Amino acid sequence: MCSGWSPPVRNRPGIAGLLHLSPGTVRSYLTAVVAKLDARNRTDVVRIAPDAGWRLSN
Repeated sequence: MCSGWSPPVRNRPGIAGLLHLSPGTVRSYLTAVVAKLDARNRTDVVRIAPDAGWRLSN
């Protein structure tokens, strides 16, 4: 799995603040990732991404 990594924040406004993006942009990016991986939600993305060859790191 993800070798024990967990994000420091788990909500869109927190992610947006860390990345200096608007919450709407983060929502769009997260929606695109979920769709691209044919996942049901963000938790599903974390499960599917490594098998799809995506690297999850901080």
